[in-house]
Amino acid sequence: MSLPYLPVEQIEPAFSRLMEVAKGYIARTWVNGSVWRPHNRCVLREVVRTNTDFEGNYNIISIIDQ
Repeated sequence: MSLPYLPVEQIEPAFSRLMEVAKGYIARTWVNGSVWRPHNRCVLREVVRTNTDFEGNYNIISIIDQ
């Protein structure tokens, strides 16, 4: 962010505006969007919660394939 380059009296209003824009973007894209709904991202009680497991399996396959 370039907030430190603003005059001191403009930093807080600019930060507030950035937060408003970010909240709108997050709401439109990640909460209310048509592609990635919250139920698509929820990993509560899932065995595999990150892509680390998949990357580990890929590494094993690529080693075997050599």
